[in-house]
Amino acid sequence: MNKKLLWLIVIIILLLSSFNVVPQIKHSLSKKKSTKEEIIAVNKKIEEIKEDIEKYDKKITSLDDEFEKERVARNMFQMVKENEIIYKYVEKKNKKIEKTEEEK
Repeated sequence: MNKKLLWLIVIIILLLSSFNVVPQIKHSLSKKKSTKEEIIAVNKKIEEIKEDIEKYDKKITSLDDEFEKERVARNMFQMVKENEIIYKYVEKKNKKIEKTEEEK
């Protein structure tokens, strides 16, 4: 009888420990799947960016005039020359301040 009770306790302990392990395994597998999907998405984005770079390189090399090359570099890619400072003119709008009747 003692052996049966001992085996029963061992089986119960094993079952309880396996119930704890199964959710951890499921969580790890789902995390692995989502990580693989993220890697695929990032690799796809990298390929798209590489294609864009190749397209822009071809466009730049096709330009003959140095002025046009500089214009494209500045406008499309927001590139600047070394030690160049860019100033942006911002025009303020004049707001009319209406006087209240007390101020008149």
